[in-house]
Amino acid sequence: MHLHPFKFPIAMANFQNLEIVSAIWYDRPATLKESTEQLLAFLLQLKAHNPTVFGVWYQGGKSRKDALQKRVEFDYDSIKRVFSKRIKNEDLYPETTYKAYVWNGDNDLEAVSMSACLGAGGHRLYPNSLDLDLAFSGPAHDYYKDPTHQEALINLVKEYWSPEKLCVKSWQGDFIDLLASSEKLS
Repeated sequence: MHLHPFKFPIAMANFQNLEIVSAIWYDRPATLKESTEQLLAFLLQLKAHNPTVFGVWYQGGKSRKDALQKRVEFDYDSIKRVFSKRIKNEDLYPETTYKAYVWNGDNDLEAVSMSACLGAGGHRLYPNSLDLDLAFSGPAHDYYKDPTHQEALINLVKEYWSPEKLCVKSWQGDFIDLLASSEKLS
C-alpha cells in the first residue's frame, strides 16, 4: 500500500506547541529479532531526519545520572538490550509484545523521549504503539514550532509504521487523530 504524505488539516496549520506524536497499529505480530530490527531502522530514520534532536539516546534509569551511563548505540545489540530490560513479567502481555523506552539525555524541559510497544498480534488491548514526546523548550521545541518540520516528522512516523491511528497533542489541547481528521476532509 502506497501512503501519501500527510498534509495538515487547516485547524492544525498553526500548531505551535507540538508535544506528542503517537501512532497505534494492530495485528502485526513480530519476534524480538524483527521488532529490534524495526526499531533500529526507525531510530536511524529519526536520526537522519534531525540528528541534533534524535542523534543520541539513553535507556531510562533510577536517576538522571544512572540513565546517562546507559547510552544506546545505533546497532542491533544495543536496541535488543533496551527491549530486554523492559521484559519483566511476560505473563502480563502477549508473548510477542516488546517494550522500549529511550530518552535523549537533556534536562526535563528540553528532553525528548520515545516509547514503543512492538510485536503485538491480534489482541486489541495490547496494540503496537509509538510515542514521541517532544521538548517543552529549547532548540528541539523551537525546531518543531515550524509546521514544515512538524509535517516531516509526522510523515516519517506515518510512512514507516503505517498506523491505524496517528495522533498529535499540543500542551493546550486534546489528542487529535490526524488520520481520522484527514479522512473527514477528503
